[in-house]
Amino acid sequence: MSKSLGGKLICEEFGFCSIGKLQKVQIPENLRKRLGFVTDVIKDKRKLEEVLHPIFVLLTHSEGFGFNRVVFFVVEGPELKNFFALGPRDHVEGLDMYSRLSKISFEDCLKNVEATLNDTSKLRELFETIRLYSKDAKNPVCETIDSGNCCILTYTRAKDERAYSILTTFGSTALAIVPMHLEGLGVKALFLVDNVVTLSPIERSRVDILSKVLDVFKPHIERAYLFKVIEEKDETIRNLRSTIEEKQSHIIAMERLNIARELTSSIVHEIRNPVTIIGGYASKLLRLIEDGNMESKSEMLKEIANAMYVNSLRIDNILRSLDDLNATLKARKIRLNICYLARKVVKEMTRKFKDLRVHMEIPDTPIYVEGDPVQMAKFIENAIINAYEASLEKEVKDPVVVRIKKEDSHVDLTIEDKAGGIPEDILSRVYEPFFTTKPHGSGLGIPVMLMIAKEHRATMKIENTGVGARVVLAIPERLEVINGEDSSSR
Repeated sequence: MSKSLGGKLICEEFGFCSIGKLQKVQIPENLRKRLGFVTDVIKDKRKLEEVLHPIFVLLTHSEGFGFNRVVFFVVEGPELKNFFALGPRDHVEGLDMYSRLSKISFEDCLKNVEATLNDTSKLRELFETIRLYSKDAKNPVCETIDSGNCCILTYTRAKDERAYSILTTFGSTALAIVPMHLEGLGVKALFLVDNVVTLSPIERSRVDILSKVLDVFKPHIERAYLFKVIEEKDETIRNLRSTIEEKQSHIIAMERLNIARELTSSIVHEIRNPVTIIGGYASKLLRLIEDGNMESKSEMLKEIANAMYVNSLRIDNILRSLDDLNATLKARKIRLNICYLARKVVKEMTRKFKDLRVHMEIPDTPIYVEGDPVQMAKFIENAIINAYEASLEKEVKDPVVVRIKKEDSHVDLTIEDKAGGIPEDILSRVYEPFFTTKPHGSGLGIPVMLMIAKEHRATMKIENTGVGARVVLAIPERLEVINGEDSSSR
């Protein structure tokens, strides 16, 4: 029972009716035609909004079911989440909206999506503020979801607080709820329809037909919801990947900063020594000049000049190595044929060092990695020089071996010699900047190689083989182009 007061409907008594098992009904001919038209429109749609909108037009247009508004809810955790809504927020807004939309045909409403959505954007915002809990035993909506039965909430002589709560929440005098279980996705949803404008009752036969029609649309809704889930997962993966890359970039930057700090301290120490020696000899040379009689001191002058020259070479080697190190901070990664690059470096080095002999175990077929060609060439060059100089020192005639082998998820680049290996007490220190056993070495060759390995997210190890030493670079195999095209695929 209800009464009108100053044009406002006052609700006095409410009731809840669960329909239970649906009656066998036939879809009227006019609805069947509209049903076929909507099915044709949504059959190739992937976005859930693009599927729901034509369905909602069918449910709300006067040439369809003629309900005043419809809302689609999905159970997410403990709450019912409003995903899509069509219709006015209240009775007054509905009168204005339907006076305009009544002049638009069913087909034009389907085509004019933007205008319809603009009209209903506020409704969706309103329903997003309504919180319904899917586990509330007192809520008839929850009973409908669990039972799978449709229900109608309306006025009755037997007052029902559960119906009162839902009707006042939505500002309705009567509404119907049709559950939909998307079994393939394990998702529970529901459609809520009411007549907030016309205030007309909702008949059971109409809800039976509505349920049957929604069953026809169910596979399309299920498909679109699946695409929605996939897109959300993809977005989550993209965000995680972006976060990981950001963290990795931060870690690399911190590593570079720490290395830079260590190098700064080492550079000051390493350059100060030869500069001090050169300064000392220059001071001694000045005193000799001041004393006169230079001819009798020719041998001493030669010794001074030689010491100054040797120490200037040491400074030059250090500065050259610093240039190499600086180059590792400017990587330009492309799709790189590592086999071609290795052959090219070997060819150039055998021209430069006439007595260098290299045995290559490199496949004829291209093997691609993501890498900077300048840095990777420098890595191969440094490794070959180390093996070559060790062989010269031990007077070993065996060639340096350059090997490339493709593994399951990475590519192994190996350079090895047969020069007896590295003493164990030295092996643990070879990665230290400026540590060297060579008379004119800079001690930066291997640290530069290590920086190149880290820049390429590769792993590098130096080990003894029993007859010599070996350096192995395990490079991740990636086929995508990052910053450019392959320049080493010929």
